[in-house]
Amino acid sequence: MSGSADGSVFAARFFGPIGLGVDAGGDIYISDTVNDTVRNADGDLIGSNDNWKSIQQSEIEAIGLAPKNDAEAALLEDLPPGSYTVIVAGKDGGTGVGLVEIYSIE
Repeated sequence: MSGSADGSVFAARFFGPIGLGVDAGGDIYISDTVNDTVRNADGDLIGSNDNWKSIQQSEIEAIGLAPKNDAEAALLEDLPPGSYTVIVAGKDGGTGVGLVEIYSIE
């Protein structure tokens, strides 16, 4: 992300990793995500979320970016211009395909 003004608000939605898993009993399930984080260029944690409704639910719904699945993650952060890293990881080492969407909120 880049910009020239401090205090830009950004929203991030995390989708995935989406994959199918089979447990020891043979039951099929959709994998969950965890450790969906945003870090600055120094590696400092800016925000983290597992299930999006656990924090900032009303704020995320108000801007119209609520994920459809409660197990997905979303964050709303006030960020100064700079470099950031977004990390999406599967719960309990799960793997699959992930997608991160970043929005500038005006």
